[in-house]
Amino acid sequence: MDETASKAQNTFSVTKNLVTLIPFFWKNKTIKRHWSIVLTLFLIFATIGLNLSVPIIFKVIVNSLAKLTNEQYQITLILLISYGILWTTGRLFEKLREMVFFRPVSSVITDYSLAVFKHIHSLSLKFHLGRETGKVAGAIQRAQLAIAMFVTHLLFRILPVFIEALLAFLIMWHFVGIDIGLIVMVILITYLLMNYFIINIFKKAETTYQKIDTTVDKQVVDSLLNCENIKFLGAEDFESSKANKLLRKREDSIVNVFWAGTFMTIFQSFVLGIGLTIISYMVGAQVLSGQLHVGDFVLVNGYLLLLFNPLESVSGFIRSTLSRSAQIEHSRSLLGETHKIQDIENAPNLNISDAEIEFNHVSFRYEEEHRTILNNISFTIPKQATVAFVGPSGSGKSTLSRLLFRFYDVTAGSIKIDDQDIRHVNKNSLRKHIAAVPQDIVLLNMSLKYNITYGNFDVSDSEIDDVIRAVHLDQLITKLPNGLETVVGERGIKLSGGEKQRIAIARALLKQPKIMIFDEATSSLDTKTEMLVQKNIEEVTQNITTILIAHRLSTVIHADKIIVLDKGNIVEKGTHQELLRRNGLYSKLWGEQHEKE
Repeated sequence: MDETASKAQNTFSVTKNLVTLIPFFWKNKTIKRHWSIVLTLFLIFATIGLNLSVPIIFKVIVNSLAKLTNEQYQITLILLISYGILWTTGRLFEKLREMVFFRPVSSVITDYSLAVFKHIHSLSLKFHLGRETGKVAGAIQRAQLAIAMFVTHLLFRILPVFIEALLAFLIMWHFVGIDIGLIVMVILITYLLMNYFIINIFKKAETTYQKIDTTVDKQVVDSLLNCENIKFLGAEDFESSKANKLLRKREDSIVNVFWAGTFMTIFQSFVLGIGLTIISYMVGAQVLSGQLHVGDFVLVNGYLLLLFNPLESVSGFIRSTLSRSAQIEHSRSLLGETHKIQDIENAPNLNISDAEIEFNHVSFRYEEEHRTILNNISFTIPKQATVAFVGPSGSGKSTLSRLLFRFYDVTAGSIKIDDQDIRHVNKNSLRKHIAAVPQDIVLLNMSLKYNITYGNFDVSDSEIDDVIRAVHLDQLITKLPNGLETVVGERGIKLSGGEKQRIAIARALLKQPKIMIFDEATSSLDTKTEMLVQKNIEEVTQNITTILIAHRLSTVIHADKIIVLDKGNIVEKGTHQELLRRNGLYSKLWGEQHEKE
């Protein structure tokens, strides 16, 4: 990205983040939250009014004390008490507005994080296959604190100062003349313009830091997730060396952010100091010449202190706001990711009776690839039949299951279930009727029962017991110290491959699917365990339309039909014995596998 484009993006990022967050404060929320926001806004403007009134009261007090008469004595005492009350009330309102706003902003953080989380889960498989998990998780985590600081800085630390500056200019114009007011405005404008250019330097350093920080988080998460493989490969020192380089890089970027911020503070103090000196001299000279009263000098300096002191802090808040905005940026970009697979308007639910599947002249290729994955293939899977798909690696076998789940849409042709085109039905109802057992079984670091019932939490204990017996997990459970409540470890590390496969099958059966897909479900098992699991699969799929996707041909010999794929084309169909007699690709693959075994 060139420098001009980068500056434009930095300029609008805060606005974009505000536009994204505002609906979370107001739309479809409770009346209580609406009133909290309205009360917060009232307190903000009330605080501004109180802050601006204090120098005026102080001006009148000073002039009264300078020429105190008996008639003015009581009024002066009242003004002194009012001065203290207004100042105290202003400070109380500053704290009260933050207390009132705390609950709404906390709720918005929760709502926003949940919206990002739900949106990520709703995105197509293409997004998830290309995502960087650590980077995505870090984006959500950093955005939570960033939103609170981003909104409160804008609402309580930055916006009031600029409103007070405008009103103070008008008040000073009224009391001491437009020349003093204009000088104040010129100083403020100069301050802000110069500040803008310095902030761009800071923003560049901050953006660099955020990118490096995100990369560090991603690398750390990825490294921890793959700790077992790292130990197998003896790559601990390599990982430490890589982490050292990234952490040192982050260290340098933090130093750059610090120096940019410090330079900004020095510049601000210099500009404001010159402005304070010039205005104090001009007003003091007019007091000495009798053009203004001592109270006017107090008034002007009161407003200068009211504006200049916060301005020094405001720059820090602006830097912090830009930093927080950068932290929100990635999560906002995740919300901007579009759904690739959309239901048609008012799409009906899929209605299944026989669960007959038809691929009709289906072709498919991924958007980013030019090669065709599936090329004009047609076949039918009858009711409750078991059909296997085999072929060399890259022939398009696993793509079939992704298309059937409608993780992707076909490039040409159609896929029908009971004569219903799956593109014309609600995709959630489609996926409700299909269960899959993949090659890589990922279990959560929760109890065995939680993993079995995941996605089907409303099932009864008797249903759980039925599927446990069906997949022959009952013997394992009786041996475990806590039975079904035994925690399986991260990614199911405490269980064997065969046990994890059985859990996956049990989970799929609890779904009571009309269609089951086994995608290389036993390829990572030893021969004995594979035979046991394979027998289990045959038992539980007797009355279910079943698709087997396999590389090892010995696992599909019982299938009603075997379809052989090669380079996205169907080259053979038939039973195991029929295909062996044809002496084609299937027979060749069978011979090669048996020779290796």
